[in-house]
Amino acid sequence: MKKTSNLVFKISGDSEKGIRPKNEDNFYCGVNQAGQLLAIIADGIGSLENSEIVSKSVVQNYEKQFQKYMSISDPTEFFSSTNEIIWKEINKLASEHDGKTKKFGSTIVMCLVTGETLDVFNLGDSRAYQFIKSKKKWDKLTVDQTVENLIETEYAKKLSKIKKESENIKEDTEFVNAWFKNQKTKFHDSLHAITHCIDDISVIHKDFDHFVYQIHKGDILFLASDGCYHWTEREDINSLVSKSKKFDGVSKSLTELAIKNGSDDNSTAIVVLAE
Repeated sequence: MKKTSNLVFKISGDSEKGIRPKNEDNFYCGVNQAGQLLAIIADGIGSLENSEIVSKSVVQNYEKQFQKYMSISDPTEFFSSTNEIIWKEINKLASEHDGKTKKFGSTIVMCLVTGETLDVFNLGDSRAYQFIKSKKKWDKLTVDQTVENLIETEYAKKLSKIKKESENIKEDTEFVNAWFKNQKTKFHDSLHAITHCIDDISVIHKDFDHFVYQIHKGDILFLASDGCYHWTEREDINSLVSKSKKFDGVSKSLTELAIKNGSDDNSTAIVVLAE
């Protein structure tokens, strides 16, 4: 099998339940025969019963499909088709669980590296970041699919439309600003609620985000659940990467740091260094 990339990867991953009674996060990171890297985190939605079943299904199926094919030629098809397999599986599990249908759900954030191309997919609010060595800075690669971002996206669209089409820009802008303020007030208590996931009762998983970037030697990828990224700084990763004697311990140091800093959720992290 011809390698698709001259890059090699140092990989570190860890998941801790923290103060929660159980861990609803799952993760996988590995390299296939073609040298492609797959990194994925699934965060079971805590407000939905037994969502660790979904996050486990997500990770197991992605690992299985990734290793099944010698090379992934179409990242979007890979993400879509694997999600359909997962969706069918969790629907079956939901109908069998306790003899009645339960609602299960999980976020997904996935990175696939082919050559120097980095495809990033997400459903929900698990995140991916990249440290770009040439710029010496961290970039956020994903956009949280939350109520707040949904409102802000719609607000930006309305303002853009006014600039292009309105005959009374001032009056129409004031109207849209009032709408925006009203929406923020109306949904104040649920602004951080996620709008997308993979679950057993809807097909919202078909509406995923896909971003394409470049990755080069010396860059770092960081994938995390909200129980980790909210409670750590990206600069913590640079420090750990440079100081750690064993790279595979970097993620555990991060998840434990998040818990030490007060994380009230499961904490999961994947760190990858491209060499």
